[in-house]
Amino acid sequence: MNALRNNGLDGHSSGSYEPPPKRSRTATFQPCKGDHCSLSCQIADILSVIEVMKVQQATTYKSFHYLEQTKVSAEDRKALCQWGFDIMDACKLNHDVAMIAIGYFDRFLSKRGLPVVEACLDNQREFQLAFVTCLVLALKGRAGMGIEPKFVAEAMCEGMYLPEEIIALEIDILRTLGWRLNGPTASDFIKHFIELLPTGFDEEVASSLHDLACEKVKMGLLDYRLSLELPSHLALASISSLFQDINDEEQEKLGLSSWISRISCLMATSGLGAL
Repeated sequence: MNALRNNGLDGHSSGSYEPPPKRSRTATFQPCKGDHCSLSCQIADILSVIEVMKVQQATTYKSFHYLEQTKVSAEDRKALCQWGFDIMDACKLNHDVAMIAIGYFDRFLSKRGLPVVEACLDNQREFQLAFVTCLVLALKGRAGMGIEPKFVAEAMCEGMYLPEEIIALEIDILRTLGWRLNGPTASDFIKHFIELLPTGFDEEVASSLHDLACEKVKMGLLDYRLSLELPSHLALASISSLFQDINDEEQEKLGLSSWISRISCLMATSGLGAL
């Protein structure tokens, strides 16, 4: 782990993808006992989940460019996304929640032509309200928090919006997204990539790789252009960028070369350079 830190690494399925509960790598790679799956079965299961996620990210959960001919900008979006991460820090919540909210936000605004979407892109106030509402949806649906609209309006938004406005837009966003809120994220891909590390790989190093790659994803999501890349591409680019300063010999020693090659093959050609 110190070696990594010193080198700058401090389906067309009709249903919604629900990320499986976090598993320790120890549990994931335990040899077969009794009725439990064998190691090869567990790896096959991970690969199968990744394949479903790849299909869903390119179909149901895909976002498109939406900032052409609008009265809001990429810088406005970046400020809102950073505010979302700041809220997570203040509440001591995982940044994944803000990342999910950003995904909702981009997908919602990708639906150009709908009156509710055009209204949000034509007015700073409505643009901000859309992000706040997406953050509330992520807190409710993925963090399991119960949040009263009055609290959001008065505490989070300092009276800028009425509770009724938040409730109304929440319904509009849910309908626009088709109530599909459990799509795969870049951090989901990273988690599964980490599970594919060689058997016996140092747990502490694996955890560091996960956290550092997710931090790279966070920075990528602040960039409007990068945020619209497929989550798997953003995840792979984030992981690849961690090894730019590590020579091939050190990567081979750590068992990382074959791992990077394996997940690169899984993702095929991403067309996205390291962040």
